[in-house]
Amino acid sequence: MRTKLLLVIFCVGVLSCNKTTEKPLDIEHCHNKTKDDTEDGTDCGGACKPCVPVTPTCNFSNVVVNITRVSPQQTYVGTNHTNRTGKLNNNNEYVMSGTTEVGNYTITLSDAVPNLYGAYSIVQGALNNSYPYFARVSINGSYTSTSPNLNSGQLYMVKTGDTYYAIICNGKIESTYNYDISGKFASK
Repeated sequence: MRTKLLLVIFCVGVLSCNKTTEKPLDIEHCHNKTKDDTEDGTDCGGACKPCVPVTPTCNFSNVVVNITRVSPQQTYVGTNHTNRTGKLNNNNEYVMSGTTEVGNYTITLSDAVPNLYGAYSIVQGALNNSYPYFARVSINGSYTSTSPNLNSGQLYMVKTGDTYYAIICNGKIESTYNYDISGKFASK
């Protein structure tokens, strides 16, 4: 009898410890493809499923920026950041800026807080804050006399300590000379 009682107490204890506290996923705003309510990313975090940081499709651990003119081929490399900042502008967009050996850079995100859970599409012109994940990138340097704005590419945000990094993959400037641009830019 004592063995049965111990067995019952053990089973009840095990079953009560195995209760899960999963967050409900049937909340309407968790499926609307918009970052809203208490979400940390689009449809994740807060009351929704946990967010998983996105992994960039390219990696530049020590290279700040790599610019290659396609034809005739010439490569420009920057390995240092100076005068780097990250702040909100008047349009509630997060702006990163700084200087490398190849010139000054400005990266403007369509979010007030850099989003670590999705890739930004690089676009030219004004950003539309009602759609998440758009970025405008300008690298103004001696490598080109044409528009320094990137036409396309992907931008991923990662954070280490209190520093945000913007990783650009497959960036392009299409003009008189076409340029391929990739790199890892920092703000503080």
